[in-house]
Amino acid sequence: MTASVDDNGTLNLTAEIIYSNLGMMDGLVARRIEYEGTLSYETGEALPKFTRIELTPVGLVEVETIEPFTGVE
Repeated sequence: MTASVDDNGTLNLTAEIIYSNLGMMDGLVARRIEYEGTLSYETGEALPKFTRIELTPVGLVEVETIEPFTGVE
């Protein structure tokens, strides 16, 4: 993942993620996806808001099993 801030304060994010689709189709399907986003602060707001989100499929990923994400390590 990379993050940068422009001179005007816009936050740019780029990441490559693996999306897994369990139970929606026969078998296990996982895809590598490139994710790009732009966030901007607005006056009076505590957190930035997305002004652009772009997802680009990169390709399939061969997997035998995927452990569910629990948010706890």
